[in-house]
Amino acid sequence: PPDRYEAGTLNTAGLAGLYAAASFLLETGVDRVRTHEVDLMHRLIAALSEVPGLTYYGPRSAEERLGLISFNLEGKDSAQVAMKLDADYGIMVRSGIHCAPQAHRLLGTEQVGAVRVSLGYFNSEQDVETLVGALREIAA
Repeated sequence: PPDRYEAGTLNTAGLAGLYAAASFLLETGVDRVRTHEVDLMHRLIAALSEVPGLTYYGPRSAEERLGLISFNLEGKDSAQVAMKLDADYGIMVRSGIHCAPQAHRLLGTEQVGAVRVSLGYFNSEQDVETLVGALREIAA
C-alpha cells in the first residue's frame, strides 16, 4: 500500500492543469475572476434581451448566474445556430440537451435543445459584442 490502490497511470497532464489553475486563482483572486464574469454577464443579458426572437433561460440577474447562458432563436434549430456561429463567426458554443434531459423537459426544450455560451475570465466585452452581433444577423 498505497500503490495497490492505484487504478492505473496518474493523469499527469490533468494534475499539471489543476495545479496551474489553482496557482492562477490564488494569484489573481477568485473575487476578481467572479467580478469580471458578472460584469460580462450583465452586458450579455442586456444585449440578448434586445435580439429579436431570442429566449434565454435561467435567472435574469447576472449575480445569480455562473458564467454561462443557454438560449434559443425562434424558428432556428439550436445545432444549426451553433454551427453557423462556429463556421461564419469563429464563435464556439455548444448545442443540444447538454446531458441534462430533465432540465430541458422542465424548460420545454427537450425536442430542440438549446445553445449554450460560456464566459470566463479571458473573455472580453468585445467578445460579448461579437456574439450578440452574430446572433442579430442569424436571427434576421
